[in-house]
Amino acid sequence: MRLMQPVIAVTGSVGKTTTKEMIASILSTQFTVYKSKGNRKTGHSLQKPKAASSVAA
Repeated sequence: MRLMQPVIAVTGSVGKTTTKEMIASILSTQFTVYKSKGNRKTGHSLQKPKAASSVAA
């Protein structure tokens, strides 16, 4: 598939929604921006990180 407009994709395990919103905010000052609504959190992304003291050495 070839798109006529530039596309920016954000990947990773932490901070995608914040990064997406920041990029959209900055680019929207000069361009028309289309972005997904909200986020798509899955069960594993909602887990609280373990404290360093509770991790086995």
